[in-house]
Amino acid sequence: MLLQTPPRVLDTRAKPSAVSRSIATPQLAIAWRLKSSGACKSFGRGRNAQNGFAEAPVPLGGLRPLERMRLQSPCGAGATAVISCTGDEYDLGWPREFDARYEVLDELLGEGSFGIVKAARHRVTGKCFAVKMLPKSRGKNGEWNRYVAMLRREVSLWTAVQNSHDKHVVKLHEAFEDDEYVYLVQDVCEGGDLQGLLKKQNTLDEREAAQAISGILYMLAAAHDRNICYGDVKPANFLIETPYPCRRHQVDPTAPKGDLVVKGVDFGCSQKVDGEGRLEKRTGTPLYMAPEIFFGWYGLEVDIWAAGMMLYQLLSGKLPFFGDKEDEFCKGPKMLIVQALMDNELDFSVQSWDKISVDAKDLISKMLDVDYNSRITARAALQHNWIQHHCEHPAVVYADKESIRIRTSKILDFGGNPDEPVSSSSGTDDRKGGRA
Repeated sequence: MLLQTPPRVLDTRAKPSAVSRSIATPQLAIAWRLKSSGACKSFGRGRNAQNGFAEAPVPLGGLRPLERMRLQSPCGAGATAVISCTGDEYDLGWPREFDARYEVLDELLGEGSFGIVKAARHRVTGKCFAVKMLPKSRGKNGEWNRYVAMLRREVSLWTAVQNSHDKHVVKLHEAFEDDEYVYLVQDVCEGGDLQGLLKKQNTLDEREAAQAISGILYMLAAAHDRNICYGDVKPANFLIETPYPCRRHQVDPTAPKGDLVVKGVDFGCSQKVDGEGRLEKRTGTPLYMAPEIFFGWYGLEVDIWAAGMMLYQLLSGKLPFFGDKEDEFCKGPKMLIVQALMDNELDFSVQSWDKISVDAKDLISKMLDVDYNSRITARAALQHNWIQHHCEHPAVVYADKESIRIRTSKILDFGGNPDEPVSSSSGTDDRKGGRA
């Protein structure tokens, strides 16, 4: 089923500075002209029009029509457009057939600051999926338009990346809503996430780490080709396609472990980089953030820094720069983190690094370059000797980003609003960092 592109979110708040700027949307401008000319009856319905109320002629911001909209004079300071929200105005215009198509199971697959992920079964095919459930209540405290923009941006950027490269991106199939939740139906990855694997094994060997980080770099290269900053690279956001080690190895430890194929998920912190190519809003998980994020002026390069932090962690079991005080940095002021990043040298002197190859250390050093101008790119990292030695696939090659086309009709794909900033995250761990 092809899902239609919902209208873009419009900001209906009037600006108080001048008459020419006091009408925030075309709908309100039309309504004001009609009201000023005494033509309210042709715009409104019944007594509402006579009392200075006018019903919106078209849905605002992709929502269902509001019951009534009060228009106040734009003349003078403090003029506002007050919208009375009642009933089912909390609607994105997405399909409402989720319950008819899917049965939500009791199994909880994940949990974060913005929602939960549960298993779901398709009622016809019996196939199992993961469904991300985002409560609408988070946007009902006066932040609905902003919340809608965040949801649409996540879906838009997620589909943009998976349409240009789908091997290392968890596939988003459909999006639904009802009165309580927004549902994002995605593939299930049976191997859990990299955070769980790291807790289980403490460290990965070089072959495993190279396979994991190459998958992450593939996804980042696809995102960066579309000028999309992923924004929250960390082990919990990369799922393992199948159980690892494979079942054969679990039965017979002498058998090969199999391939470690990882896929990125959760584009809630992603942003489109436009204009000057720099972003300002701080998002992500602080311990993985590049130094420039803390100063509010950054670009695509921050994803590579976070991936470098991850690679160091995968090989050693610890994050760099923080020594044995990682927990203190988690709970302390964020500026302590950036101070540690700027003041401390990248340390490979610990005994555990003696067995790690020079090529691995070289790649990490290039990914964790404090100067983002000289930091290695995702494409260049995929061509690094260490990646090429441990991974069989060739260096990544993508079509030019302007020629990428949609290859599927079963998912949402719409522009969203890249100018609307995503919400800032104050999280300091994998539960609170970024979004669910």
